[in-house]
Amino acid sequence: MDGFGDLYGVTFDTIESALDDLRAGKFVVVLDHPGREGQGDLVASAAAVTPEMVNFMLSQARGSFIAVCMKEDQADRMQLPLLVPPVHNAESQKTCFRLTCDTAFGTTGCSAAERAQTVNILGGVIRHHSSDPNVRAVERASNPMDLVRPGHVVPITAHPKGLAARNGHTEASCELMRLAGIRPAVAVDMQILSADGRVADAFELREFANRFDLKLISVPQLCEWLDVDQTTAAPARVAAVS
Repeated sequence: MDGFGDLYGVTFDTIESALDDLRAGKFVVVLDHPGREGQGDLVASAAAVTPEMVNFMLSQARGSFIAVCMKEDQADRMQLPLLVPPVHNAESQKTCFRLTCDTAFGTTGCSAAERAQTVNILGGVIRHHSSDPNVRAVERASNPMDLVRPGHVVPITAHPKGLAARNGHTEASCELMRLAGIRPAVAVDMQILSADGRVADAFELREFANRFDLKLISVPQLCEWLDVDQTTAAPARVAAVS
């Protein structure tokens, strides 16, 4: 067991293998530092998300909401203002929430297909999902007019200095997209809960990853792989999303 296994009590997969899965459009499980939030999130490329993936998040991860992690310039490009000014942000980790949104081409925006389309739009592409295998999806680059605000998907922006300034899932997710060569570097993210509604611990997350053939990595592991300082981890707390 490596140093990260000693820290959490479980074994981790390699960063390289996680990047390969992200390039292939799969989820990876990313575990936070146990001294910060200590939670695990499902992470994937926003542009690659399908209705089936959204349904998996809702039915298996069961987190509070679907978040989409991005850099500030992408949020600004999509005309997503801050949910509250920084001076009024009382969230424990100072998570930078932007205005919620839905696809402009849906109805309520709540279905798996419509949430998938919203996530795709935030990831830079609009795709019309269909259950008919004979229907070929038409894709194009997305723009702010493809969204309505507010909605059911929650955009979150990373610290401008990334993991060097904040060791959160938001920064880690954006960095993983960048390392995987995904442009724009936008990720979908949902916290994983246990069967009884608790925040899943490291052992449950390892079992979850094994059961669904997913890679499990950690934020400290990624920081060390990048040679990034990890002293910016915040105090532990119970959190809905990072």
